Amino acid sequence: MIRIRSVAAAVAVISTAHPAGALEPVPLTELLRFAAEHAPAVELAQHRRQGGGAAELSAGALLWHNPSVELALGPRLGAPGEAGLDFSASLTQPVEVFGQRGLRQEAAARLGERLEAELRLARWQSRREVTLAYRLAQVAGERLALAERALAFSDETARTTGRRLAAGDATAIEVQVAAVDRAAAEQARLTAEEERAIARIHLAQVAGWPISAPPEVQAGLAPPRPVPALAAVLEVALGHHPELEARRAAVAEATLHIALNEREAWPAPALGIAVSREGSSPERYSVLGTLGVALPLWRRGQGERRAAEVEASLARAEESVTAQALESRIAQAQVTLAAAAARLELYATRVAPSLEGGLALLRRGFQAGELPLLTVTAARERFFAAEQAALTAYAEYYRAQAELELAAGSELSGGAP
Repeated sequence: MIRIRSVAAAVAVISTAHPAGALEPVPLTELLRFAAEHAPAVELAQHRRQGGGAAELSAGALLWHNPSVELALGPRLGAPGEAGLDFSASLTQPVEVFGQRGLRQEAAARLGERLEAELRLARWQSRREVTLAYRLAQVAGERLALAERALAFSDETARTTGRRLAAGDATAIEVQVAAVDRAAAEQARLTAEEERAIARIHLAQVAGWPISAPPEVQAGLAPPRPVPALAAVLEVALGHHPELEARRAAVAEATLHIALNEREAWPAPALGIAVSREGSSPERYSVLGTLGVALPLWRRGQGERRAAEVEASLARAEESVTAQALESRIAQAQVTLAAAAARLELYATRVAPSLEGGLALLRRGFQAGELPLLTVTAARERFFAAEQAALTAYAEYYRAQAELELAAGSELSGGAP
């Protein structure tokens, strides 16, 4: 049933973005909106949140304990003429008078806050996973485009070598070398196609999109953003991270459980009414109001109180450990992101400007017979390896950016991705 809804929603996203129904790229913003409701982790968190709503409904009951009914019926034994049938009935309702209901409602509210924070955390984690998978699918698309360019260059080199052989300017071994180079380029293109297909399938999986029709991504690579200062990221994360909010709500919930268990160990009055009939002639009836008190002599909730204290202590420890882990993750991710951004800057300023010009010079030099084939193939391999390294740098940058934003709990730029 979940998968059917996801398929229908996916069709709706495609139809809204592209009314003609053509297989067009799905924008990242549309995919993120889809994943916010259909990603696997989000759907699980939504089901858990429904459980919190059930707890709030239960805690709101005016009377927590059910009433009890007692019936008694039996013969009256005695002297002749005094025999008869006696009957009595009583209804008893325990009543909480020490604020247990209010504490129970507060604990249920804190549970709801914790589950709501966990839902926000699941949506945030899903948003980062989908964004990263989308970016990596774009990188895979660029790798495929690069492999196709390399294959086209090898095709042209092979054709030129064949013409030079016919003209007596090349040898048979050079033709064989060109053919091997062309076959290697074809293998690289097939590998790039496989990697791109796998990247799209992974994107579909993390977004909750139908695997049978993985989404197409838009071409191009998102430019790097300025690396934020570590202090600013830590301030935002420690104040508003969904995981920390969930831990804090868990601490408040556990603390209320301690107070509730203490109150439930107090004497609980039970109000009731009793009706009885004596079977002697004439019959006599009596109606009595009753008040009972359970005496907590043997079982006073010792185990429950101790379990609640352990739960609260564990919740506080988890909050502290989570905060420390986030600080460490943020510091490491910030360093990794800065290094990745520096590598991209190096590529943009020193490597990229010479690549296209270098390939054009290789092509003209080989066609003019000024460069031997081995020089051309070796240089071509170096140029395309440099572009592959640049794409690897982009992938590393996107991973570091996703890790830092995941640890920070918010967008680094404050804008839409």
